[in-house]
Amino acid sequence: MEFLLLKCRTFYLPREFTAVFVATVYVHPRANAKLAMKKLYEAISAQQNKLPDSLFIVAGDFNHSNLKSLLPKFYKNIKIETRKGKTLDQVYTNIKGAYRGTPQGCVLSPLLYSLFTYDCFAIHDSNSIFKFADDTAVVGLVTNNDETAYRCKKNKHEMLEIHGEEVEQVRSFRYLGLHLAEDLTWGVNTKELGKKAQQRLFFLRTLRRTGLPQTLLINFYRCTIESVLAYSCTVWFSSCTVEEKKDLQRVIKTAQRIIGAPLPSLDDIYSSRLQRRAASIRADPTHSGYTLFDTLPSGRLRVMRARTNRMRNSFFPRAINELLKG
Repeated sequence: MEFLLLKCRTFYLPREFTAVFVATVYVHPRANAKLAMKKLYEAISAQQNKLPDSLFIVAGDFNHSNLKSLLPKFYKNIKIETRKGKTLDQVYTNIKGAYRGTPQGCVLSPLLYSLFTYDCFAIHDSNSIFKFADDTAVVGLVTNNDETAYRCKKNKHEMLEIHGEEVEQVRSFRYLGLHLAEDLTWGVNTKELGKKAQQRLFFLRTLRRTGLPQTLLINFYRCTIESVLAYSCTVWFSSCTVEEKKDLQRVIKTAQRIIGAPLPSLDDIYSSRLQRRAASIRADPTHSGYTLFDTLPSGRLRVMRARTNRMRNSFFPRAINELLKG
C-alpha cells in the first residue's frame, strides 16, 4: 500500500476545524487488506488524537479494502460504480455531506486539483501538458503542415456515453476566456468580445459627463475596453473576417468620439503584441516554439511555408513575417 497524508492550514478555515488533512491512498489488488487498512488507520488516528477537530479527506484506489471497518465514523461518499461494475475508487470524510465541490476562490481547490492530476503526463513527444491552478491544457505541435493526427476523419463525431448518458455536443465552448467554434472560426468569439466591450462604453460615457480628465478617460478605456477587445488577439485576430474586424474597430471609433482623442487601432495593437510575443519566445530556448524561429546563414529568419490560409494566418507564420518587416 502507498499513501500520502498532508496537513493543510489554509488562510481561511471555518472555526469548527483546526486543520485539514488530505490523504491519497493506493492499495494494490493483491495486498493484504487488513494490514493495509491498519497502517492507514494508525496514521489517521495519530493525527486525530493530536487535532480532534480536524477535517479528514481520504481519497484513492482502495480496491478490495474498506476503511469504514476500522473508522466507523468516517463516511463513504462514492455511491456509483467506478470501474467495471465495482466501486474501487472511494472518498472518505469524517464529516457527513462533505463531498461537495469547493467554492470558487477557495485556497483548498488548487491543492486538491493538483493532487488529482499529479499523474497526468504526455505520452507523445509532440505533445506538451500545461497545468494551471484549476485546469489542464494539452498542446500538440503540428510539423510539416501535417495535421492528420489532430483532425477527425468523419464529418460527425460518434456519440460519447458515460454511465449510459450521452455527452452533449456543442457548437462552441468557452476556454480560458476564448470562444472556440467547432469549425475553428472566430465569429462567436468576436461577437462576444464586441458585445462585452459595447456594454462598457456606458461607463466611459458616464465618466465623460462627470468631467473626468482626458488622461484618466484614456486609462479607463485601456483597462476596461481595450483589454477586452485585444484579449489573446495574437491567437484569433489574423483569422477574422473583414466584417468581424470592422465590428470590433467600430467600438474603438465610438470610444474615440467619447474621449475626444485618437486611440490605437486593433491592427496596431495586434502588430505590437505579435512582435512582443515573438521576441519573448525567441529569447526563451525552453519554449516549445523556439525552434520554429529558424535563422538563415544571412541572419534573417526563415519563412514558414503554408499550404492553407488557416496555417498562413496562424501565430508563427504571421509572427515571422512581422519580424521580417520590422
